[in-house]
Amino acid sequence: MYVATRRAKFLGINGPVNIPRGTRLEQQGRFIYHEGRQICTIKSKAAHDFLAPDDDGQGLERGRLIAAIRSTLERKDADHQKRWDKIWGALLCKRYQRQDHPDFWLWNQAFYEAPICDLQSIARLVGATVKRKDTHYV
Repeated sequence: MYVATRRAKFLGINGPVNIPRGTRLEQQGRFIYHEGRQICTIKSKAAHDFLAPDDDGQGLERGRLIAAIRSTLERKDADHQKRWDKIWGALLCKRYQRQDHPDFWLWNQAFYEAPICDLQSIARLVGATVKRKDTHYV
């Protein structure tokens, strides 16, 4: 089971996709389906950008945390390198680094499926602010 963590507008496997936030989607094997239509794979950029695993009922929170972590790390300010140094130095983060790119950080599939407690720890580590009225992980 997956959930749309924000409006999902992209070109899917079988054409344009426009799925409202909060919509539940089915997973069969490595593919995600909406209303019986195959839309993308679980490892696709579209899935990583718009969808999150929701087998534990925490998909929306998982999506918020992932988005906050990614946007914080992408921010080019005076602390940009300090945040990345924390990621490279944290043992927790190492399990979420793709092993086929040892000199360049790419998140692996496990990151996008990570338990909420791990994502909260990573968000705190980089000083990410989750877009929600009551949540700030600094």
